[in-house]
Amino acid sequence: MFDPQLGLQQLNGNRKLYSRLLGLLTQQLTHEFATLPEMLYKLAHGDLAHKIEAQQLNHTLKGVLGNLGITKLTQLSTDINLILKSNGLITTDDVKQFETSIQETLEAIQLFLRAQPVEEVSAHALNQPHGFQHHLIFLAKRIESNEFIDEEDLANIKRMLPSHFNEAWQNLVDALDIFDFEQAHRVLLTMINTDTETGIG
Repeated sequence: MFDPQLGLQQLNGNRKLYSRLLGLLTQQLTHEFATLPEMLYKLAHGDLAHKIEAQQLNHTLKGVLGNLGITKLTQLSTDINLILKSNGLITTDDVKQFETSIQETLEAIQLFLRAQPVEEVSAHALNQPHGFQHHLIFLAKRIESNEFIDEEDLANIKRMLPSHFNEAWQNLVDALDIFDFEQAHRVLLTMINTDTETGIG
């Protein structure tokens, strides 16, 4: 369900950063993604009004979880993503399992964070109102590896960003369009550093 060792491997053993990102994730699961189960229940009952929004939100969640060692919820989110993309039928049992897994994941993360040294889990990390910063961090990791970035992933991150990042984000997209990964990585690191220095995110 929750594999901290796998998550730490993704971050080259950086326990402090991992604890911070888990703290951000707890905020996202209780705020940004809190409406997702309700949307999915409506889909299961034939209400398609928020299908696109649910699909985009779940796709974003899947990307976040996959880098943090949240194994069970990642698999459930992946399964739901495939159902929605193929216009399949999602069941109430699917949604119940998904919703239960969210609660179990939150509890497991909280237990893990309580066991960490105080300096590794700052109050800032656990009370973070913005959820976009760790998206930027993992995007930087992917770009550093010259990994192809899906347009949908970029669009999902763009929606989270404050307006003062618009120019830098466009520079990032322009660099990716011509496969200039080094320039894209430099732009992204500047965004992350600016974000940290100003206390945003």
